[in-house]
Amino acid sequence: MDQDERKKDVKSKAKPIPIREAVGEGSAPTSQAPGLRGQRERPEGPRGKGPSRGRDRGRRDRPDRAAYASGGEETQRSQLEPTPLAELPHRSFEHDGCEWIVRLCGQTSTGSAIDPGAPVMHLFFYAAAEPSVACGDALVAGTSLEGLPELRLPELLVNARSTPLPNEKSG
Repeated sequence: MDQDERKKDVKSKAKPIPIREAVGEGSAPTSQAPGLRGQRERPEGPRGKGPSRGRDRGRRDRPDRAAYASGGEETQRSQLEPTPLAELPHRSFEHDGCEWIVRLCGQTSTGSAIDPGAPVMHLFFYAAAEPSVACGDALVAGTSLEGLPELRLPELLVNARSTPLPNEKSG
């Protein structure tokens, strides 16, 4: 096709009607339901049903994808059991004439997918006279309890956050 034929083809097609003319009286269309966004009537259909998706709706409302096995049956998850104190990694040290025990109660790392970040340990301190009653806890950068220098443990104990008793409320 040459350019003359293209121009004739374009001119012969009907032009679209402006929205103002289609709605009437040349005015812009108005909202059918006044109000803030999210308070208007929901359209019919599967996406229009149910409550609006607001900030108050979190992951807890979504079905657990792993909970459904083939056939749509819900699987039973095994309950997590706390690790007994005797099985946690621990070290003994002395400070101010008393013997102390430090236990590694948790590990994680900080950072993002790009940056692996720093490894962090959650330590709890116990007096050797009462090895089941925690006196304080601390978060420390490191990968293992054995990797902490012996001289650092008393410093961590002094700076440890005191652990409230079970009947005390933390404010």
